[in-house]
Amino acid sequence: MKYPKTIYAIYVFGENGDVIGVYVGSSENVKQRILAHRTSTKAQQELHELMRKNGFNFQLLGVINEYEEAHLEYDWVDFFTHMEVRVFNTLK
Repeated sequence: MKYPKTIYAIYVFGENGDVIGVYVGSSENVKQRILAHRTSTKAQQELHELMRKNGFNFQLLGVINEYEEAHLEYDWVDFFTHMEVRVFNTLK
């Protein structure tokens, strides 16, 4: 794995334009990774369909500089889970 990686959140909209959930990820190239989410039809199918159908927004949450900091991505998943936001990550 290459570092640094940027932690990002994708906020998915519902039919009314309201945020209905979030996906937290990390990548060394966020733009490329979000594009992959928009075009993917495999894993996390519901997330990807909602992104294409209703739109989304994203936010950069932080940076992982080395392997020992990989937990930071999961810390954000826990944060959103505890805030009772629907989390689309399959590994929670």
